[in-house]
Amino acid sequence: MKERNEILFLLKPYYIFLCIISISLTSCFVQDDSDEICIENCTEFKGQIKTVDNKSVAGLTIFLEFIETNIFLSSVRRIATATTDKNGFYNIAASLKDYEIDNGGIGQLELNFNIADVNNIVSDAYLKPELQTDVGLKYLNQSYVKFYNLNKRDTILTNNFIVPKKGNLSVKLKNFSPILEDDYFSVNVRYSYSFFSDHWNSYTPSKKGQKMALEGVQETIFNIETILNGNVIVLIIKKKNGIREEIKEVVNLTSTDIYNLKFDY
Repeated sequence: MKERNEILFLLKPYYIFLCIISISLTSCFVQDDSDEICIENCTEFKGQIKTVDNKSVAGLTIFLEFIETNIFLSSVRRIATATTDKNGFYNIAASLKDYEIDNGGIGQLELNFNIADVNNIVSDAYLKPELQTDVGLKYLNQSYVKFYNLNKRDTILTNNFIVPKKGNLSVKLKNFSPILEDDYFSVNVRYSYSFFSDHWNSYTPSKKGQKMALEGVQETIFNIETILNGNVIVLIIKKKNGIREEIKEVVNLTSTDIYNLKFDY
């Protein structure tokens, strides 16, 4: 035992050294070039940020970044920033590196905006882009657009963002009484929420959320924020006595009143 402790004592510095190297290799490097002004061969990014009822979102900070990630290192080059004017318009003239135009899969250009700004500028009547969490439910309302392989430098890319009104969906489940250990009842909600692009293939990922029913409760209520005046896909997946069943409903919320769906297990 004494010899073993002596060996461990001698190896301890090496373990510390390896930990330091590991942390260094998996760190994130950020390079801020946003103060550089593009004079020629610029790639232009422009658009307008407004609410669905045509109110401009002014004073919003827009970021253009190139993000490269591998197992050892995550690097971000902040290429340019802009602020939306009183009418919600923004314009970025960016000087892109060759590998950022035709990146061959090593990274991606990403146009994003400051979510903290949105929370301060836009009222709670709208469904704002932010990471939201609830018991058993985690989803992200996307606030960015990604570009892969632009093919040419001298081009104009227009991306507008419409902030939708917020709707409320309530799914009520009665009599959840699983028979087998792996029986369950889950609620999944999906809708389009992202930038809309005029000169690019629109990247409109669906918002995804999932909540699981609680055992031993006579009625489980799932309260979910969603978009107003747009198609919302509600996918119910349940497994009872080992038999799996899917129920899909498409709803369109037209009122700020809670839209109720009821199910019996």
